[in-house]
Amino acid sequence: MGYRAEVEPDVHADRAANEEDVWVVPPEWWQHVDPFRGLGPKPDLTVDPEAPTTPTELLARHMPGIGNALRGTALTGFPELSAAGRKFLDGQSTPLGAAVICVITTANVDFDDTRADRLVDTWVTEHGVVFAAEVSVWLAGMRVASPTGPIRHTTMWSESENSRVWHTFQATHIIRDNVAEDAWDTAKDKTLMLQPVSHPGTMMWSHVLRRVRAHLAAASDDQHRAAVGRLAELRVDPGAMWIRLATSYLAPTEQHWLDADLMCAPVCHTVNPFVMLAASATTGRQITRLSEIAGHLPLYHHYPNVLTQVGPEAAQVISDLLDDKLKNPGIAYYPALSARMLAGFLARFPTDQAFGLLLARADRRLPNQIPFHVSGEYVYSVVQKAMERFPQRAMKLLSQRAVTVDSTVVKHLFWMHVRAYPDIVSEPGRVDPVALRVFGLDARLPDATPDQLPTALVSPPWHSVRRQRRAVVSEYVYRPPTLRWLPGEQEQWALTPIRSSLRSDESVETWMDKLRSRHPYHCLDWSQLEAFAQVSADVAGPCLQWLAQHQFGWYPYDAEPYKLMLGRFGDDALGFAIAAASARKLTSLAPVLMPADGTDVTLLMMLLLTRKRQRWTALTWFDRHVDTAAIDIVAFALGKQCWNRTLAENALHVLAERGHAEVIDRVAASLGETARATIFEVLHRDPLLWYPERIPRIPDWLIPSLLPPIRLRDLNAVFPESAVTNLVTMLQMYGRNGDYAGVPIAIEAADPTSLSEFEQDLSAAWQFADCPHNDIVWVRRAQRLLSGDRSA
Repeated sequence: MGYRAEVEPDVHADRAANEEDVWVVPPEWWQHVDPFRGLGPKPDLTVDPEAPTTPTELLARHMPGIGNALRGTALTGFPELSAAGRKFLDGQSTPLGAAVICVITTANVDFDDTRADRLVDTWVTEHGVVFAAEVSVWLAGMRVASPTGPIRHTTMWSESENSRVWHTFQATHIIRDNVAEDAWDTAKDKTLMLQPVSHPGTMMWSHVLRRVRAHLAAASDDQHRAAVGRLAELRVDPGAMWIRLATSYLAPTEQHWLDADLMCAPVCHTVNPFVMLAASATTGRQITRLSEIAGHLPLYHHYPNVLTQVGPEAAQVISDLLDDKLKNPGIAYYPALSARMLAGFLARFPTDQAFGLLLARADRRLPNQIPFHVSGEYVYSVVQKAMERFPQRAMKLLSQRAVTVDSTVVKHLFWMHVRAYPDIVSEPGRVDPVALRVFGLDARLPDATPDQLPTALVSPPWHSVRRQRRAVVSEYVYRPPTLRWLPGEQEQWALTPIRSSLRSDESVETWMDKLRSRHPYHCLDWSQLEAFAQVSADVAGPCLQWLAQHQFGWYPYDAEPYKLMLGRFGDDALGFAIAAASARKLTSLAPVLMPADGTDVTLLMMLLLTRKRQRWTALTWFDRHVDTAAIDIVAFALGKQCWNRTLAENALHVLAERGHAEVIDRVAASLGETARATIFEVLHRDPLLWYPERIPRIPDWLIPSLLPPIRLRDLNAVFPESAVTNLVTMLQMYGRNGDYAGVPIAIEAADPTSLSEFEQDLSAAWQFADCPHNDIVWVRRAQRLLSGDRSA
């Protein structure tokens, strides 16, 4: 089969309340089913004009060897097959003879669906559908053997005293003289045999059976009645197992045949004709029994028929298939049937059982189509579609499960559904009574009034136009980089040990020639950097000057060579050290700039104050160079609005808190009273006004109105939707010293328990959106701030 369409129809179609219990098969599910008479659309049986030429073509190709094949078949113990084949060649067409000739002439042919359809269409056109049905039944029990070559082992079906099992035996073939080994691919070297009575048959003729079944589904009532009658006779005489399985497949309307076959069938988890019976099943009991007999293979091969004929009763077996896919993403058989498709099937069934099975797997991650890889999507996303399709059922089952199972996912889904469908909550009996009481839905709290909320949540500062402060200093005096050593510090750095031994000046000059020729795509490596640190000052000076003026693709991150260069060569190496620290994003080279001073270094250190990991290094640097760094900071703070001014204002507050307010005031006073008054205003600004130029927007994966309500502390009221949105916006922003100043105000006004529930649902929404990387920082920060005593 080739049913590959993702079954995810529109969930926003018009829906009446009573439709949640009505099962209607989606039209697209009928596209790839094996036809079932009386169910679904009538099969398209367009006959290929070239169909009659197929039997003629096969007979002409193999006519010279057919006689020998029939003679060999008689000698191997099946004279009735040989006689039927000869009668067919003489013009006495019988179903058994047609089956014998079909097996011989197609033994080494690429017998695909097209050839099978043509052959079946010819039988139906020339002899009728009853004839074609009987031919297909005989084919199900025939197999080909070659009389040439050594004894071969064949897997067969047999019965023992206690059970029926598969076993291997030696099949003896006739050894023909003067037959070359390469003559096996002609009809004269083939013999036929019928499978034992207890054998289930072969699946090699399944494409023929499928076409015959389509003809039976489209046949007239009289033709169908005659065909069923003949198939019933074959079930009795000869009555082999392979006949019974083939007839149950061909005539799915005869459900008592299928029940009888399933009742007496042995357990055998392998690819065999039991797989075909799934295409005839119409009840959950039959599918369950079939799974016991042959495992999940029948369902994988014929799941379109299971879905359309069994429907919601197949929910349990489909959930078992889903578990297989979830446990083993690299499952080899039938990769076209994805875990997401199986979850989508459950989401379409209008039953409590199907929704409950899907909900129990909501926190499982859906595997990718690539073996042993998982996608970023959870079953949770499919549950949401089922909630939208069946809102009343979802409300009932979610409310029951939310109070009986300790699951953050279920509680998150329940709160989302409650906020999305408040009208269902108000209907009597729609929500579990215990859930009404536990979640406070029986006495829903009103929204807090503006006078009950903090001003920052009612009208945050970014909702009003921010008055831009004019620049007081139009330009600043640039201070070139320089080194300001502590006593004995330079001598200590000049003795910094490194790993490599001393390289010659000639090798360094050779490396410099290569660097100049390969720049800008070249990267510095460890050996080159350490060699530069150890050469003579005459050679190092021009090299370091050139290196400072050019950026490279990569700089070594070990600080020792840079310290050695600064200690030995002083200011000549400072430009290169600043360039390397800037390119490395100051991750490990910030301590190298500890003795450095200048405007460029001040800018780097102001940026470091906003980084959690390097903040302590920047504080140490400012404590050491505050007298000169304050000149740059004040100048940037008094300049025009830009990113550097924002960094400078933040640095002013940090230095003032560390006891350097007098230095800042002295520098500002040297620029005039206007500058001094402006710096004073900056230092005493309301912390709520410290917010970024670009206000972050609420991410697509988060809908604040669907999160659990946040109750006010000691008040019977909840945050209105606007206040919740403002809180989420604050959580995404950084303030002067990290967290935005409005967040602690909001936390102080909220009830800790409801705030923790809010954080859990926020984290769950982020997780089931596949943890977007752009939001990881603020979500983790929100977990730390809102979770109370729980570890983030």
